[in-house]
Amino acid sequence: MNHSSAKLIKLMENDSFIRWLRGIGSEDEIKEWEQWLRLNDHHAHLVKQADRILNLPFVAYETPNIELEVLRLQKAIADLD
Repeated sequence: MNHSSAKLIKLMENDSFIRWLRGIGSEDEIKEWEQWLRLNDHHAHLVKQADRILNLPFVAYETPNIELEVLRLQKAIADLD
């Protein structure tokens, strides 16, 4: 793992950073992270990467009906006999 990846992982584990990135940080958090962003040009790259991760689309899958699936399985087994 390279140094940049390690920094990104550490940032993604920081609740304050995530709140700031989502725009729901406190005034103190906003000031802190805005100052951090200005300290190093590479920080903007890390923010872009973190933002992409937070905005990844996730597919919501419906939870199967267990009882219905058991009935289907029982029917399939009975049809084999």
